[in-house]
Amino acid sequence: MDPIYGSTSRDGPEAELVRRFVSLSLPPCRDGEGRSIFIEPHFGQTVPDIVVVYWDSSVADRWEPARMALTRLDLRLAHYLYSTGPAQVEELRRVFPRQIESSLTRLDEANVAYLTGASWQLREMHQVFALKRVIAFEAKVSALQRALEQAYLNTWFASESYVLTSVLHPSQRILKQAEALVQSQTS
Repeated sequence: MDPIYGSTSRDGPEAELVRRFVSLSLPPCRDGEGRSIFIEPHFGQTVPDIVVVYWDSSVADRWEPARMALTRLDLRLAHYLYSTGPAQVEELRRVFPRQIESSLTRLDEANVAYLTGASWQLREMHQVFALKRVIAFEAKVSALQRALEQAYLNTWFASESYVLTSVLHPSQRILKQAEALVQSQTS
């Protein structure tokens, strides 16, 4: 699959590093996985250089075409149902006062949520979401301190985050900082 670009990449050494890595070195798909590649996508305040999403192709193959019509509000509603569990329409209206009925209809048609008795509930996670791994790469040809900071910020959405650099021998200070950040993630 060709990468999807979130920003207009600037030419230069980092852009070349990203292009070469994407074309030659990305972790391969495991059996039954699909892969999507995003270059400079926007995630809130962060813009990682590369995000690779690996997903379960057997789950995605069963998705209804109606999923393509889901809106941000629909996804927020699905997240709410995931967080709180089944909820009645009156409760959902208090949290999402606009167009709740059309959102619920779209979620139902997409087989993401369903009505059981008087409550709406999210379908089983393994039926709704295909996501397996999200890997972020922060590319820098210099300024490794900044790369470490950005890679650490990427851990709020990524299951794995790495620094991609052409620096062959980073300083001991940078290596110790990287080790400390890894330790903070595992403890």
